Amino acid sequence: MNTLLAEIGKKIADRWLTALLLPGLLFTGTMGCAWLLGQRHALDPGELARRIATEIAPLNKQPILIAVTIVVALLAATVSAYLAQALAGAVNAMWTAKRPRWIVRRRRRSAQRRLPGQPEPYLPARLTAAGDHWRLAGARVATHYGLDLNRLWPRLWLIMPVESRTVVQTSYGVYHSALTLTGWGLLYLVLGGWWWPAAAAGVLIIAIGHRRGALASAATAELLEAVVDLHLKTLIAGLDAGKERALTDADALRLNNVLSKRQHF
Repeated sequence: MNTLLAEIGKKIADRWLTALLLPGLLFTGTMGCAWLLGQRHALDPGELARRIATEIAPLNKQPILIAVTIVVALLAATVSAYLAQALAGAVNAMWTAKRPRWIVRRRRRSAQRRLPGQPEPYLPARLTAAGDHWRLAGARVATHYGLDLNRLWPRLWLIMPVESRTVVQTSYGVYHSALTLTGWGLLYLVLGGWWWPAAAAGVLIIAIGHRRGALASAATAELLEAVVDLHLKTLIAGLDAGKERALTDADALRLNNVLSKRQHF
């Protein structure tokens, strides 16, 4: 038990260091540059060196201030990291939103020019490609099987092999990392109001996060569909919905009813 607890503690510490502390310290350092330089001396290394020398001079006389400064820096790094993670939820809501409609219409027209004759349900209907990847996973399952993926997924998750769960979790973890990265980009963008290089870095980080999110959502959505294809028959047999025969429309309707608790078999 002690070995297990030690291993868990090590993993938590590693995650705190890599996912929270290091990006947080980088952002805290950027905040320090914004405070010391401002917009007027944004790219002046000489001014930065002079201000740093001025600010650390009192620390040499009062060593306790060094400890206080370190603690404040660690707290600021941790708080900013948790704020970036909190923004990940807002970023996901934005990526999967249906509005502004003019952006969605523009994406639809672009898709129609690029791939003429594409079926209407497969045309863009969300603000970003990531949002459409999640939507299309459910739409394709509904079209092919007549089933609601949102209600189907918790049951499939319970009967999936551990290896399959790990693959899906890893893929979604990459997507969530892209959300958090974009959250960091938003924080840097806000900091650009005091130091414009931070805004430039924020735009670049947001672009990278958006691209990673699109790729990760496409891969994860494909995995969700694969899980349905491979394990749906096992779920049907467990629920006694379709026996050994192919899933009919009536079976799909009855299975949806059970999943939504509208009626029993």
